[in-house]
Amino acid sequence: MAGRAGLTNPLVALHGFGDSGECLGPFLRRLGAPDAHTPDLLAHGGRAMPPGLPFSHETLVHDALAAVRSVAERSGRAVVLMGHSLGASTAVGVTAAAPGLVSALVLEDPPWQVPVHPDGDSDADRRAEQVNDHRPWLEGLQS
Repeated sequence: MAGRAGLTNPLVALHGFGDSGECLGPFLRRLGAPDAHTPDLLAHGGRAMPPGLPFSHETLVHDALAAVRSVAERSGRAVVLMGHSLGASTAVGVTAAAPGLVSALVLEDPPWQVPVHPDGDSDADRRAEQVNDHRPWLEGLQS
């Protein structure tokens, strides 16, 4: 994480599905990350999912982008962005949306799946995200 002239870039680490930012603490302490931030994704770690918002890739990216932007602005440097599982796919979305905020991208166990739609329906993934059953399960974790 060393940057030019001995500066270090802050690390933002995004957790996986059903976890929280807190679960990354032991790993980051062993890594010796001096400036690590582990925000909780929406509907995780005690954060409620705002009513009316779909639990979707776009929603998670938009929310995580705000956290990454905040860390980058406070430090004056682009962040090293790390993501595990759901956090990995979210980190990729953040990097694609604002590449200037990210100096390096680290993905651990990204959930890449390339769906095949025999009918050629390009909107099928978006509709599936909007009607998935993850939201009630995640809300149950919060109680």
